[in-house]
Amino acid sequence: MEHKINYLKKYHKDVEIVQDGFDGIENLPTSWKQFHNLSSTSDRINTVMSIWDKVAGKCLSNTILYLKRNLKNVELITYGGKYSLLYSVASKNGEILYYEGGNPLTIS
Repeated sequence: MEHKINYLKKYHKDVEIVQDGFDGIENLPTSWKQFHNLSSTSDRINTVMSIWDKVAGKCLSNTILYLKRNLKNVELITYGGKYSLLYSVASKNGEILYYEGGNPLTIS
């Protein structure tokens, strides 16, 4: 976890992985709150991928299939007063790559 935080701090000095509840957090999609309350990584991944299927299953089917095969974790992060999802994805060579998914309820 420390390696991940150090990597993320290259881009956002105040980044944190949200590990507690959602007290005081507004403007988060309900689905994000539901997935974050799940204790197992596989349950969180399955829940998020189910959301992707519902929202963009037809137009992003290849991306969704790739993520289903290679997604290792999904976490809620915060920095600068914003909240995003952090996707940890395994590359072909086994390296973990990080991708940020912005909050659809806020303007970036």
